[in-house]
Amino acid sequence: MELKLKYKNFRLHLEFHNKITVITGDSATGKSTIVHSMFDYTNNIKYKLSDPSFDCMMINDQRRVIDDLSHNRQKMIYMIDKFRIRITKEVIEAIRQCVGCYIIFICRSNISAINYSADALLKLKTDKNGITRGEKYLKNNLPISNPYRSNFDYIITEDAKYGHEWIRRLFIKIDAKFIIAGSILRDGTEIAVSNYDSIKDEIKLQSQNRSDTKYYNKRYSLDDIGGKEKINPTIEGISKINPTAKILVFFDFCSFGSEISHFQSVLENKKMDILFFPHFKSWEFVMLNSNMFKHKWIPYTIFTPDFEESYYEELLQEVSRNNVGTIKHQNQGSLPACCYKICCAYSGKNTGCKYGLSNTSGDKFIDLFLHTSFEVLLKLARRI
Repeated sequence: MELKLKYKNFRLHLEFHNKITVITGDSATGKSTIVHSMFDYTNNIKYKLSDPSFDCMMINDQRRVIDDLSHNRQKMIYMIDKFRIRITKEVIEAIRQCVGCYIIFICRSNISAINYSADALLKLKTDKNGITRGEKYLKNNLPISNPYRSNFDYIITEDAKYGHEWIRRLFIKIDAKFIIAGSILRDGTEIAVSNYDSIKDEIKLQSQNRSDTKYYNKRYSLDDIGGKEKINPTIEGISKINPTAKILVFFDFCSFGSEISHFQSVLENKKMDILFFPHFKSWEFVMLNSNMFKHKWIPYTIFTPDFEESYYEELLQEVSRNNVGTIKHQNQGSLPACCYKICCAYSGKNTGCKYGLSNTSGDKFIDLFLHTSFEVLLKLARRI
């Protein structure tokens, strides 16, 4: 969607495609002007939408925001003045269930209470032609010169459970230290985390040959670490330990918006080499687009009555529903073997599995992602 707005001497061009967009900017960049323009009924404002079937509405009243979003009209762009609106549980729920519309927050800084995509945070900048545009915080989606290099010192995951275990298994051939976000503090302190033992013993990672046993003392549990808000402090902590570290980091891009401005500043550390994936919306998203589940893939749109991250979690649970290995996001158990081992139907077992993947390569990860948009993971993991 594209919005072109003209108000007196102010001209705005916005391009957005996410259900939720957050617009920030320095002082005097046009945030207040956008708000004022939408309440000027003297015909001083002119705006045009790339899809003329949509309309635009500004909301700056706490009492109205829940009512308008809860009883929303489809084909609407709701612009919310964050200067006057508090993000309460009721507001979040109304946003979650809102369908067929775009929601744009105008605020001084990013919003931490709502899950929104890393590319949905825009900063207002005026170009040389006097047109104000929304600029993405991430200047470079792949900030290393060769995306297929794989000599990493650290591999960091936002997820402390399924996603982390799966990444460790995928990258078993890589001699790197696997870190859950939060297990290294901002000052470089390394904390011990329990519940790694079963993973460590079964996978037998190459990194076990090094003296990193302090990670496995029972001082912290997996519930104490992980989460998008701990990605940036963990990278900063690693910079204290190894200022020139080469890092591969996995975070849920579809919900990383509140952290992306800080992450961009972390990327500006020229000494460190950091690779991340903008297409890694979440681990569930990756699995849904694998050869095992892609035939059941249903894309997320503005008509989906949920946040993007939770939508992928629920969809994967539904399409993987089986008596063998249903993937439940809230499950506290181990990662189902279906995600990394040869399927039962092709290993001499008859379990009634409904979504078995043929064993054509002898490597489940290759079978999952060969000829998909995530084939690059196989190259990074030295599997092809």
